[in-house]
Amino acid sequence: MGDNKFTDAEVRESVNKYQKKYDERGFWNFVKKTGKAVGEPILRRALELYYAMTRQDMPIHAKLEIMGALAYLVMPLDLIPDFIPVVGWTDDAAALAFAYTNAQAYIDDLVKEEADKKLKEIFG
Repeated sequence: MGDNKFTDAEVRESVNKYQKKYDERGFWNFVKKTGKAVGEPILRRALELYYAMTRQDMPIHAKLEIMGALAYLVMPLDLIPDFIPVVGWTDDAAALAFAYTNAQAYIDDLVKEEADKKLKEIFG
């Protein structure tokens, strides 16, 4: 990333914007209702991003990217509708991949263990 610096007002505005689209309850409802349909690879990435976002040492810009990607995942309207077989989740996966790339340094073994534990609850 470049040397872009965000003002406090810009950060607050972005957080407010994404919080309207993404909330924790909506994410967990999505995981519960749609997790198996999404599939393990996409859901694993989403869960790792979610757990990484809870880290105190993650920069705000990375948290905002994760919130945006998770909001896009749970939103019913997408560029490619999710009900289309095979390709329906590709745009969601792309949004998650972008956020994942920028958050990789914060996706450590503990984050992966938390995601694995949740996946075992969902997939058995």
